[in-house]
Amino acid sequence: MARAGAEKRVAFLRGRLRPARVALAVTDAVCVTAALSLAAMCHYSGNIPAVAWKSLQGTVPLAAAFLVGTNILFGLYNRVWRYAAADTAVAIGASVTISQIAAAFAGRELFGPLPVGIWVTSWLATMVVTGAVRFFWRSVRLRLRAPVESNSTPKRVIIYGAGDHGELLVRSLKAQFRGRYEVVGYVDDDPAKMGTIVGYAKVLGGGRDLPALVERYEVDEVILAMPRATRADMEAAFEHCRAAGVDIKVMPHILETMEPTRARRVRQIDVADLLGRHILPEDISLRDDYIAGRTVLVTGAGGSIGSEICRQVCRYKPKRLILLGRGENRIHWLYLELSSLYPETQIIPIVGCVGVRSSTDNVLRLFRPEVIIHAAAHKHVYLMEFVPAEAARNNVLATAALAEQAEDYGVERFVMISTDKAACPSNVMGATKRMAELVLTRRPNKGTSFTCVRFGNVLGSEGSVLEIWRRQWARREPITITHPEATRYFMSIQEACFLVLQAGALNGNGTIFLLDMGEPIRIIDFAKQFITLQGGDPDAPEAIRVTGLRPGERLHEVLVCEQEEAVPSAVPQILQVQPTGELPSWSQIRQYLKRLEEYCNSESDEAVCGLLEEVTGAQLSVENCH
Repeated sequence: MARAGAEKRVAFLRGRLRPARVALAVTDAVCVTAALSLAAMCHYSGNIPAVAWKSLQGTVPLAAAFLVGTNILFGLYNRVWRYAAADTAVAIGASVTISQIAAAFAGRELFGPLPVGIWVTSWLATMVVTGAVRFFWRSVRLRLRAPVESNSTPKRVIIYGAGDHGELLVRSLKAQFRGRYEVVGYVDDDPAKMGTIVGYAKVLGGGRDLPALVERYEVDEVILAMPRATRADMEAAFEHCRAAGVDIKVMPHILETMEPTRARRVRQIDVADLLGRHILPEDISLRDDYIAGRTVLVTGAGGSIGSEICRQVCRYKPKRLILLGRGENRIHWLYLELSSLYPETQIIPIVGCVGVRSSTDNVLRLFRPEVIIHAAAHKHVYLMEFVPAEAARNNVLATAALAEQAEDYGVERFVMISTDKAACPSNVMGATKRMAELVLTRRPNKGTSFTCVRFGNVLGSEGSVLEIWRRQWARREPITITHPEATRYFMSIQEACFLVLQAGALNGNGTIFLLDMGEPIRIIDFAKQFITLQGGDPDAPEAIRVTGLRPGERLHEVLVCEQEEAVPSAVPQILQVQPTGELPSWSQIRQYLKRLEEYCNSESDEAVCGLLEEVTGAQLSVENCH
């Protein structure tokens, strides 16, 4: 034990006394010595009196010692100078000021006073020189450490967005990719920034000036650095870049990596980027961190949404994460991914069906989760039109059974992922999700907080329209849409899953939350943007093919129905759905569940559809089942 303690102390001292740190301290001592000596020489015009010389000889070592001491207190030997910024300059100023004042008073008491003019000159010189040494060293190290790709001609790039993130991106490109990128300057649509110098580069103009700037400076690439951009901003920037005929890249959203801004790397622009950003970098912490140190169960963990939720849950340091899903291969790969990235969290893979009561009962009994995020569901609208009984069995009855078990085992929070199809449902899938909402929100409070989160289409999920288009493009097939006037609400899968976690943090028992999806987008416009980003011509014959609405699909989605209203919540991107009409009581819902179970057991699709219509007011059809 004593030997281990001694080894730790030796390792600590070695870290503190690294050659670079010692050299910097010696440099500081030399700087203040030179500054005081030269200040005295200038003050006395080169003829220092004997009394002042004696005082100077005694005071100089004190000033050097005090400066090194205050620099240690302010952490000026422990900083990573690659990231030195304004706060570092403030620390240098404070350290020099305090050390000079302390040295002046101590020197006066021990060796006699020096004129105030000497101290003022010394203070200014010391501050300038010590600061210059550090920022010069930072610049040298950036150049020494940056990889130089001498075999390739550097790409000439313009950064679109001259804000903080654009400046950090320029700094990152210079530091990490010297020889690969040459930053020509910025463009920014803020008139106040025109002609200004931001960090290492100048704002050359606005987005409309891009074609001329690209031609003038022979630009190869434009990188969009606009994390706060709205959909309109992103579309305008995209059109400006398209008009300039230049390759477009983008800084990924912070939710893609959950890393500091300066650590992100640029990537090729994707059609999902044109949606704009709902989540800002400062919003990524949970309002109420109900995940840290807890056991969390995610159902449907192998699906696109479920797996993304699992990734984001792990970033908030749960004690244990249970992956429950039916697809063994997906659970297998997700388990390997998460256990490798988050070794501090116990990842438990469970291959099982949420609809089998004995299976979920065993999981809850063994692991006692405090939080359940229920993502398991049948979600494809047109497929559920053919199997209403299966849709109800999985989306309603399994949810009801899991909710009852959650209460029995003392689960604190239960968050179910719903859908915009549940608002005024017109198909089987939407009707089953609406009934599941009622099952959770109308039950009496027994200690478990139940919430539902509605949102529209997510881009990036398997089976989403974007994934269909990517496969069609890879096969050189026309991009298909259902109807030229069809509109849908879209959000990236990362943002949707994060807002699900935020909604769980709101902890509103019996509440339905609605993600702010922005304005609906015409599918045909979205398809044209996708084709353009792939380098195709959206106006070419057979570029887009209209297939017609599939069973159960409607032309325009809604987020709330006539008997509901959406009101703000504590989170700007999340709304709360409040009913304005009469809802069935819990005793009525229990009766509905008993009847539904009977109809599902007998595989009576017509009876299932009839009951869903009775409960939700939907207008359904079972023609597709026969």
